[in-house]
Amino acid sequence: MNKDTNAIISMINLKAMFIQTRCEALKMPLNDTSINLQLKALKMAESNPKFEELRVALFDNIAQYYFDNKDYKNAIDYGNRGVALALKYNRQRSLTYSYNWLGEAWYQMGDKQKGLDYLNKALAIARNLKEPYREMELNEDLYHFYSKHGDYKTAIDFNARSQQIRDSLRVHMNEKQMSELQLQYETGKKNKEIAQMNRAKQIENKQILIISGISILLIIFFIILFLQYRIIWHHNHAIKKSNEKKDQALGDIAFIQAHELRKPLASIMGMVNVIKAMDYKIDPECISKLDEASKELDAKIHAVLTHIKEAE
Repeated sequence: MNKDTNAIISMINLKAMFIQTRCEALKMPLNDTSINLQLKALKMAESNPKFEELRVALFDNIAQYYFDNKDYKNAIDYGNRGVALALKYNRQRSLTYSYNWLGEAWYQMGDKQKGLDYLNKALAIARNLKEPYREMELNEDLYHFYSKHGDYKTAIDFNARSQQIRDSLRVHMNEKQMSELQLQYETGKKNKEIAQMNRAKQIENKQILIISGISILLIIFFIILFLQYRIIWHHNHAIKKSNEKKDQALGDIAFIQAHELRKPLASIMGMVNVIKAMDYKIDPECISKLDEASKELDAKIHAVLTHIKEAE
């Protein structure tokens, strides 16, 4: 879809390797169509110089295919091409495969020493690269090589080295698996502890929220109580002051009644008695005094009413 030629070549090569491996595992060499895919990928890789480095793996895989199918000349041809490009791009691990197939093919072609030289070159590179799996594979190839030659002592040595590396790889794999299991256990344990801490934190946060809410409600409640107390206090203070004013007014009224109202009232009563004594014959002077006393009494009564209004 994206027309990524580089990726297409790599994926075709990978697909071919899967097919080849499956056929080997099922022992169905006649069904191995991987060569068609490898040649297709190689044709694409040869279409542009920028894909040249991708040809290294293709040359190695094609050489292996021809070797497995006993076409040793083509195996040598593609093996040599793989060597040339692996050296050019310093692909040391790929070089071990190129030398491997060349060694195997030359051996089958009858040049046993040349085949042995290529296999030893591949083994030296694998050791230098510290590639234990490749070293194990090459030791197995050399074991088969020397067994066919009848050099069983050397064959046993290479087989022992191969088995030693295989065992070491298994131990390493077991250690790796144990480390991964231990890591998974520790991670799970840590995650569980973190989950418990999170739950505890959530509970703590809820408790804090509840306590905070209750505290806020209590503060609001006390504020309302304080405000109500202030209102009641002001109201009572106002009532007290009002009562004090009323008491003062009543005292003043009592004083006015006891002293100031008595005078005009006594004058009026005296004038009334004079009028009665004169047989209700009214003297103008008496009428004048009676009028004056009445006005004075009225004024005093108005003063009392005004005082009562001021006290309310």
